[in-house]
Amino acid sequence: MSLTGENLRRLIELAGGAVGDRETTSPPPPGDPGPWRPLRVVLITAGDIEAAYLTLATLRLDGMPADQVGVLVLDTAPDGPDAWALKALEWEVPGLRYLPATGLRSRAAAWDRAFDEANAEWVLCLEAPVLLAPGALAGVLAFAAAHPDSTDLLQGPQLADGLVEVTTHLEPAWDAGCFGVRASDFRGVDPQAPPFEVPMQSLAVLASRQTAWVRGNPSFRGAAAAEGYVHEKFRSAGGRTLCLPLLRWAKRSPGAASALSDWEDHVRNYLIGWEEVGLPLDPLLDHFVDYLGYHAVSITQSRWTSERANPLRAFDGIFCINLDSRPDRWERMLQRFGTLGIADLVRRVPGVETPLNNHIGCALAHRGILETARREGLERVLVFEDDAVFLEGAAWVLRRSLAELDHHPWKLLYLGSFASPPFPLADGCHHLEKVHGLLGLHAIAFHKRVYDELLAQIPSDPASMADWVAKHPIDLFLAESLTEGVYRVSPMIATQEILIPEMDEDLRDQFVLDKIGR
Repeated sequence: MSLTGENLRRLIELAGGAVGDRETTSPPPPGDPGPWRPLRVVLITAGDIEAAYLTLATLRLDGMPADQVGVLVLDTAPDGPDAWALKALEWEVPGLRYLPATGLRSRAAAWDRAFDEANAEWVLCLEAPVLLAPGALAGVLAFAAAHPDSTDLLQGPQLADGLVEVTTHLEPAWDAGCFGVRASDFRGVDPQAPPFEVPMQSLAVLASRQTAWVRGNPSFRGAAAAEGYVHEKFRSAGGRTLCLPLLRWAKRSPGAASALSDWEDHVRNYLIGWEEVGLPLDPLLDHFVDYLGYHAVSITQSRWTSERANPLRAFDGIFCINLDSRPDRWERMLQRFGTLGIADLVRRVPGVETPLNNHIGCALAHRGILETARREGLERVLVFEDDAVFLEGAAWVLRRSLAELDHHPWKLLYLGSFASPPFPLADGCHHLEKVHGLLGLHAIAFHKRVYDELLAQIPSDPASMADWVAKHPIDLFLAESLTEGVYRVSPMIATQEILIPEMDEDLRDQFVLDKIGR
């Protein structure tokens, strides 16, 4: 019988009734990261209960010590049919937490979320259905205890199908559309051998101290070709990639290249990652020309070059607030973002429905984005509301505004606002005004300099927020509380649909609405 959500429900009922009626472990409250642990194992699964169950079973059969090791199931496809079964694991396994992780654009983003949510000194990420050999957890715990200040990436040998031959690492070379060729070092044959440095290894199993983790590029999409990239980032940060022979594992799955559904994203991810860490691009391009053909690679490279030049990609995160009840607005915004060349980067943030006072929901949504930005270490984020309209030539203006902004310690940047008299240009600037007292949040950027300040003052729960916005809606609060480090793009490149008639006459007809149904 397949372990689908419905079948697992039937098994639980046969064993003693509904989940809520059984005397089992109580699941953690929603959003509770669980108690701090020396090690948190994060099972990453795309909504697959069977894969997660197999990985979890190997951990429990190996005598996983609950007082030292916690488990987080990170579900990257929480809308699937197995979500109920994955959630039910919270009732069966003491200390296990299920986290539905929506909106993750890449494999690297899943690792980032795992480390953000782990609440542990060390984090061990397993891409289910990874199976760990007996003693692997004990090996990681022993290494962690012996190296409390480690900045290294810890990995282990992959067992071949016969569970005898081992791949201790990958050699940094191109083969069949992927970076990394399987290799074996005799030092990894003995499980009890000490750890040793290797160039890289498959990232199906990885561990590091939570504070040592290196975040992935937010522009990655899909499988996020990360072998080599993550290892180089650790080395750049002063760490090493170590093979811990006791951390042996097996995984029956197709190779990364054969499982791909989008070669353009695959090549694009390599180009983005290689440029970020300073690895040479010529061998990369030569390999893919040989493997995929010149035409396919040239198109991908051309699109990547154009994408890289887009000034909106200077932001580490781009968000759009949209109510679940207004999918029509989201569809319009996707078209507009597509025109700007950022449709693949924008994260939709479900708006908070507060029909009695929309200011409450607006403030809660903006606060949630600031929390995400701080948690993910995003230096500067751009936030849109779902009725923003953009100026023809917005990229041209923004590119020049951002170049000028780099010379100023900014906190807020308005791409648009409610109509107001013009402000003086900032010193030495032609497309940047130094402003104060602006209203309107339909297109605004925040720098990390202001995250702590705002999060300390803006309430996080609806009840407290209701009292707070009664005194000052969030745009008025920003206008009154921040008088330094606030700038506006000149001319404004974003407005709201209803505000177009109030724009400067010279620009009014340059805010072009889309033609799909409104």
